[in-house]
Amino acid sequence: MQPTLAPATSRPIHTEVPTQPEGRAPRSAEPTLIVAAADADLSAYLLMAFQLMTVRSNAELAALMAREHPAAVAIDADLPGFDAAAACAALCLQEDVAVLVALSRAEQAPAVLKAGCHAVLMKPFAPNLFASRMGRVLRDRAQRSRWSHVPRNGSSVRGTNRAWETVECPRCCEPDAVGFDFASHRRMWFACLACNQVWIGQRQE
Repeated sequence: MQPTLAPATSRPIHTEVPTQPEGRAPRSAEPTLIVAAADADLSAYLLMAFQLMTVRSNAELAALMAREHPAAVAIDADLPGFDAAAACAALCLQEDVAVLVALSRAEQAPAVLKAGCHAVLMKPFAPNLFASRMGRVLRDRAQRSRWSHVPRNGSSVRGTNRAWETVECPRCCEPDAVGFDFASHRRMWFACLACNQVWIGQRQE
């Protein structure tokens, strides 16, 4: 059964990539969440019932992924020197890892969507929204529900991101615009993976 997710009230943070002798059993039975974010932003990514590990670079993430088997990875695209799209592309090779990317600029969305991230959150966001979105992605992963969808343009759309056949890009008129986050109760963010246009349109259900 998937653990109930909620924002954590404490900070069980490993600020360095841990070393673990080969063959040793994991130190904790809790699922692992890896977060790539600056220290000042970590409080937005804390989850109860998860062991939290942090990285500061793509190299650190790759090294940690080689030793750990995390349930999820959260990436703050504003982390200096970190390539979020490259990380998503590498993580997609790990079949059972949920990947969420937080963005401060909407124009960053097409790159991480094409790279295969499972969820996008526009910053700023409340910790309970992060917990809710990550929980949904993990449930979809467990059930293989909407884990991957290939629209007509051929780009794989994963997780909580959804391609809408009836929503056309205002720039190139291609269908299958990808809805990736909510802008309000009635509006949502869309991205065109054909021309990289990003816009806010009517919320789809």
